[in-house]
Amino acid sequence: MVAKKRLNKSTDRYVIIPNNFDLAGETESTQFLKSLNTRAAKRRPLYKMTRRAVASDVGEFKVIDSVDLSEAALVEMTSDQAHELAHHYPSLRVVKEVRLRPLRTLPLAAGITQPKLPKANPINTLTVTVVSKGTGRPVPNTELIIIFNAKTGQGITNKWTDAQGQMTTPLPNALNAINSIIAVPKAGYWPGEIAAIVVNQAGNTQVTVEVIPIGPKHKDGLDIIGPKGKNRGAGVRIAIIDTGADQFEGLDATIGKNTTGVDAVDKWEDTGVGHGTHVAGIIRRIAPDAELFIYRVFGGKDETAGEVAISKAIRDAVDNNCDLINLSLGQATEALSISRETRRARQLGTVCVAAAGNDYMSSVLYPARSSHMLAVSACGAIDSWPVGSSTGRYVAKAPAPIQKVFFGTFSNVGNELDFIAPGVGIISWVSKTEKGVMDGTSMACPVITAKIAGLLSTNQALMAADRDQQRSDDIIKLAFVNAKAFGFGAEFEGSGFIT
Repeated sequence: MVAKKRLNKSTDRYVIIPNNFDLAGETESTQFLKSLNTRAAKRRPLYKMTRRAVASDVGEFKVIDSVDLSEAALVEMTSDQAHELAHHYPSLRVVKEVRLRPLRTLPLAAGITQPKLPKANPINTLTVTVVSKGTGRPVPNTELIIIFNAKTGQGITNKWTDAQGQMTTPLPNALNAINSIIAVPKAGYWPGEIAAIVVNQAGNTQVTVEVIPIGPKHKDGLDIIGPKGKNRGAGVRIAIIDTGADQFEGLDATIGKNTTGVDAVDKWEDTGVGHGTHVAGIIRRIAPDAELFIYRVFGGKDETAGEVAISKAIRDAVDNNCDLINLSLGQATEALSISRETRRARQLGTVCVAAAGNDYMSSVLYPARSSHMLAVSACGAIDSWPVGSSTGRYVAKAPAPIQKVFFGTFSNVGNELDFIAPGVGIISWVSKTEKGVMDGTSMACPVITAKIAGLLSTNQALMAADRDQQRSDDIIKLAFVNAKAFGFGAEFEGSGFIT
């Protein structure tokens, strides 16, 4: 008796992508994708996608979303169905959905592993109180990174202070000392740090971390390295594809759109993390007259964004004649639907700028890694933060600082890099009314985007050129001509910083 094949019944999200761009000669495969996306479009109400099962040669599966009639579709199916579908329609790729994260960094957080903590009746606990230096006022909504041992990488992350500026957590029973505690407020303050904490073996260890308020006239690394120029970006359209943006003073977005498929299309304000707002604020500092198009691709409290939501935003930005697209997000795996849309953008005269990633000098992430993108690493200015801030952790020793400019330790490196920009200790808006400090190639990326906007706005011939590959090539040439290297080397800074 032959045993029946055991099928995998669990489902996952897959992206169905055509293998080519030219659909003049349609195949059974491309006709199937079109029919799939037609049905998806008909079922798409004003606010969100519905997940309705569709029948096919590989059985029933659910369609979630689509980029365009002849482009990528997002579906929910089993791995067996995905495998069979790819064989049944050879002109299509069926791959698991890639999700991208914002490229803001936190001190050592990415490399920390958390040991098992006692769930009930812990012997030792830790209470951290974060207060404002000078006033002692409690600082709520502060993210804490607790490093037990810097060499082994053990510690605790994803902890936040409450309304009283406090956080309490159990500690491993055998722990005698804590290497350091880093406090990163969302708004109003510089990050702070204390080191060498002895654990109270009798019960609770109480620690207070002081954080320094952001001075209203403080000059950060962007003020020192790349002050605002005369070219304000008038007439240039910039798309910001991110966590959304809150309506801070001076934002004045031309268009806002939510492409997640899970929220209302007009719900484009920031998800609450402040990342997209911070990026938009940086662009406004340098190119205050540019037209901003805000795309929110993160749903609800999601920490990652799906590639189809991002692909839809890129396509919409290109169709709205955006000149530049800022992508301060990334992932180690290439998202094929995003690569298709960014290639299409280049062919239609739009230049995409992406953050290199914050994996401490690891390889450049996608989409920045793609050859048709501009990839940006991060630098900083020595002493551009107040004494007592933990920001100094990001000063790289190799390559060594050159005059007052240093390479950011967290920044990824590689031959794919095109430019470098200030991304350490950058002050910008994080909500409608508050400013905060963030670090990352996420912060460096919009600097370059805005600098290119300034150059483009003064080149009327290029602004009026046909929207084709030559136009995007010429925009990139213009950026390279105006870049100057600091001297770190191409694998760290590409052609340097746009002056």
